[in-house]
Amino acid sequence: MRNADRGARDCQQERGPHPDENEPVDGSSHRPHLDRQRTTAGRSKLARNESIDSVAMLPALFLAFLQRWHRGEIPYTYQDQGMDPAVAHAMCEAADPVAAFCADKTLWGPLAGDTRLVDAVRSAGVRVQAFVAATPP
Repeated sequence: MRNADRGARDCQQERGPHPDENEPVDGSSHRPHLDRQRTTAGRSKLARNESIDSVAMLPALFLAFLQRWHRGEIPYTYQDQGMDPAVAHAMCEAADPVAAFCADKTLWGPLAGDTRLVDAVRSAGVRVQAFVAATPP
C-alpha cells in the first residue's frame, strides 16, 4: 500500500463512519442498472442453454436482504421506489419465497417464472444461507 493510501485510510479511521451510513437506504438508486445487467446476462445465457449460476448470486443476496427486512432485522428504513413494500412482504410470506421472487415480472421481465432462473436463484440462496450461518453476528 502506498503512503498516500495509508494516510487517507488512517484519516478515515480517525473520523469514524461516514455520517450518512445510518441514513435510510434507497435500493432503487443502483438496482435499475443491476436489473438490466442481470436480466440481459441471464437472458443471453439462457438463450444459449448456459448456466446462469454466475449471475444468480446477486438476486439471491437481494432476496436474503428482503427476508431480513421483512422480519424486522434491518436497523434502518429500506426505501425502494422500484418495489412496492406490500409486494416484497408477500414474496417473503409465500410458501416458496424463491419462486415468488423469481415470478415477479417487474424484477425479471420475460425471465419471470423461468424454472432455470428459479433453480439458479435457489441454488445461490443455499450458498448465501451457508455464508450467513458461518458468519458471526
